Amino acid sequence: MAAAATPRTPEKVMCRYGKECRKMATCTFPHECPYFRTSTGCRFGEKCRNVHPADTSYRPEVGEEYLADPDRLAYAAAAADDPSLLVDGVSPSAASPSHLAAAKERVNARFDRAVKLIQAAHCVALCFVLDTTGSMKPQMEAVKDQVTEIAKTLKTNGCDLRYLAFVGYKDWSDGDDHFEVLPFTQKSDDFVRFVGKIKAGGGGDTPEDVLGGLACAANLAWPEDSSCRVIFHLCDAPPHGRKFYTGSDEYPEGHPKDMPVEQLFRLLASRDITYFFGELNEMCGKMKEVFSAAAGRDISEMVFNNRALASIGPTVAAAARRTATSRTAHIRAAPVRPASPSRAKPVEVGDIDLRGAGGPGSGGTYAPADGPELQRKYVMDEARPSDAFLDALPELRGMTLDMDIPENFDFLRLNKTLALTTKATSVRVAPNPFASGSIRLAYYGRSIFRKGGDMKAKPDEEDIVLKEYMTLSSSPQLDLARYIVDLETQTVAAMLAFSYHKALAKALKRDPPFRVKYLKTHVVALLDPGRRYKRIMSTEKLFRDGMTMVKYTNNYNAVNWDGIGVPASVDRATWHKKVEFLVALSHFSWEFSEQQLLVADLQGIEAKGEHKQQGPPLIVLTDPAVHCMHENRFGVTNLRKIGIIGFFQTHKCNEFCRALGLQGSEA
Repeated sequence: MAAAATPRTPEKVMCRYGKECRKMATCTFPHECPYFRTSTGCRFGEKCRNVHPADTSYRPEVGEEYLADPDRLAYAAAAADDPSLLVDGVSPSAASPSHLAAAKERVNARFDRAVKLIQAAHCVALCFVLDTTGSMKPQMEAVKDQVTEIAKTLKTNGCDLRYLAFVGYKDWSDGDDHFEVLPFTQKSDDFVRFVGKIKAGGGGDTPEDVLGGLACAANLAWPEDSSCRVIFHLCDAPPHGRKFYTGSDEYPEGHPKDMPVEQLFRLLASRDITYFFGELNEMCGKMKEVFSAAAGRDISEMVFNNRALASIGPTVAAAARRTATSRTAHIRAAPVRPASPSRAKPVEVGDIDLRGAGGPGSGGTYAPADGPELQRKYVMDEARPSDAFLDALPELRGMTLDMDIPENFDFLRLNKTLALTTKATSVRVAPNPFASGSIRLAYYGRSIFRKGGDMKAKPDEEDIVLKEYMTLSSSPQLDLARYIVDLETQTVAAMLAFSYHKALAKALKRDPPFRVKYLKTHVVALLDPGRRYKRIMSTEKLFRDGMTMVKYTNNYNAVNWDGIGVPASVDRATWHKKVEFLVALSHFSWEFSEQQLLVADLQGIEAKGEHKQQGPPLIVLTDPAVHCMHENRFGVTNLRKIGIIGFFQTHKCNEFCRALGLQGSEA
């Protein structure tokens, strides 16, 4: 139990339980009392006298002192992802300076590996696979002529088109050796000369040896220093076989030497090669369906309309950018063990565990520090639960931890964490997650309010989203640390967004075209009857159905100018303006913080109409990354110097940057 804390004297209010408090271990209201934190009684002891101070500052328990120390907090949060970082098994609060130094060295080693992964993800190895029969001559010329422009476009987006390869294929009627192959080269001139020498011609019936060409490309010697591996396939005819084409075909059952499609896509996946298809006509519709089935996913998002020759270069560059972005999305300065989706059916109302333990493998479970099982098992259920379902869920009690938005950056200068506040809380949590990101699962739920704390009163409930880390930590203290780090990251980002909007409105002398804010988040610690941590989650408001979560930037140098994942109904000019507005927020954060912080990984929703206030559309952001040169701040998504440099590598100042007088990227 923690040492008894002296209550602050200013404002005091009567304990709402009056004489029933009795300040003992027999207290019948431990879940509602924000000061009752242990199984042995109210921490105010004899000083309680049925009154509690109105102040709700969080007072850590014994063993939780690390929450106020950024170095120890960073140690604990990193160890939650990777128990091997617990030097000699020593807890964060008990760690000596030598333990912290050793842990820092290990964290930095992991960070260095993450940097190498980021560099590999932006090193592009691009292989063109083309049907080189007579009808494809214009496309061959376009590829040859546009490759230099592709490289330039990628460079402005932070990618290096370092390797080029080419596989041309015809058909079996042109002989067994109907391939023309240029292995990977770093010289674009060699690529241009090779493609320029190929003579378009050959072919017999309509289908061509598509599968042979793709297999040839998959089996090339792909560069080891590139994880951005792209095949861009251009053709105007499908493969042989009735499942691809029902017209005249010399091999209606497919050619005997064809690699099975399922095997081909397994080979591509095993070599981390991303397949894109440039569609030239309607002939390959069945091919796309078969390829989707073989890949185990709909490949329509990997298909570009390349009927206009001028579109080839931009779409190839977009394909490479998309691949680089997806490769960096999951890179963190710590190992990520993917969670394990179960094939079991979603929980029905009648199956609810009324003890409040949650769904399969969820709350209340902590993995042994040296245990092999660190993956949270879950059942995905994307359906929005009915009100009746949520009403039937058990009410889980615990406490909410919050942070106030700081007024300045003294907490960085003084190397302090932001102060925590606490209050009692109750929530309902759906048994199964409805969505997953790269590191967290999201659950539907409700927060429960009772006016005046009267437990007999009818509660008011608000729909919320609760998020939980996929990986299990070895102790609740380590688990709590990573949620506190996330809370501090979002709180600081909220301060920067508020300051940006205020400064921009002042500079423009009018309302900016958009409003921006970060979603208010909380940390909820659900407790068992003995006041021990049972489950820790973060919570935020659930916005209306029909709103699409979109990614504007990642935490390195990618910007979603192409509107990937954005509904087709969104006007492209408006989208471009919105992205400019948000990348200026990142630039502003760097200068406003006196070159200490840069907020990145901008993602969220446009929430016009969600609030009563009228005005420009409101962009609600969540789950940011904050890059900072302080190694012990803002968790594993803080890419430090490389993240800051990465942003400015591709950032071009726009009207919002200029209105604020921000320095150019060169400065």
